[in-house]
Amino acid sequence: DDLLHISFEGQVANKAEYMAFFKEGPWQYRQYEPTNVAAKVLGNVAVVTGRVNRTIVINNNETTGAFAFIHVWSRTGNRWRLTSSQVTTVPPSANTK
Repeated sequence: DDLLHISFEGQVANKAEYMAFFKEGPWQYRQYEPTNVAAKVLGNVAVVTGRVNRTIVINNNETTGAFAFIHVWSRTGNRWRLTSSQVTTVPPSANTK
């Protein structure tokens, strides 16, 4: 419930705002391909990094690109919960797997 997400534009969103974006967004995924995913577990915290190559449709316009991400997860008992997330656009010139 204490999720903090930083978007491509640097906007900060809490869990409710982040989930509303996915429910109300005028876009749909055609491709979502994670690559170079790595996880480092440090006790009850895990840091996951990687990139996603994606194709999405926004308002009937298809766009393809990639983004890098970092997610921080925390474990309470047997449950892992996403606590922080940040995404960064990968420029086309660096868009290699």
